[in-house]
Amino acid sequence: MNSNRINISEKVGSTSIIILSQKDKKKQGILLSWIVLWSLGGLVVLTQLFGKTNSEEKIFLSVWIAFWIYFEFITCHAYLWRRFGFERLLIEGDKFYYRREIKNKGKSHSYDCSSIKKIELIDDSSENSFLKNLRESYWIIGGEALSIEVNGKAVKLGLQLEKQDVLKLHKLLLKKIQTK
Repeated sequence: MNSNRINISEKVGSTSIIILSQKDKKKQGILLSWIVLWSLGGLVVLTQLFGKTNSEEKIFLSVWIAFWIYFEFITCHAYLWRRFGFERLLIEGDKFYYRREIKNKGKSHSYDCSSIKKIELIDDSSENSFLKNLRESYWIIGGEALSIEVNGKAVKLGLQLEKQDVLKLHKLLLKKIQTK
């Protein structure tokens, strides 16, 4: 089942699945340019905060800078995800491990296979086109394709996978987890 973005390694008693982030050199260049220009614009506004401004202007600039920092963080995170990120799934014994990594950093989640109730495809066909396009855009980290229900909580994974990869991954996870 290995594809351009999904690599599967099976050993006795364990299955490791690596899902690489979606990469596009042209879009990555545009994203980096946006980060550089956004940073420069923010620094210009930041210098105004320490200039001769009245209290109302300082409040406005402070609020603007708070939003600027938030979007700077979101965009830098998306850039790093696209460049270095991947999802790691491991089924070992009666445990299912999931982790989103950027340069070997990320929080690992561990679940008992027996507590997994559903593994299903995320149906976004009823979602309006604006939200769907936003969720699947290159500039953010989103577009999960699979949902795993564990103890009443949905764990979403498979970021921006092609439909045929999603179906194959779904089939593999059903086989590996439901047979435990």
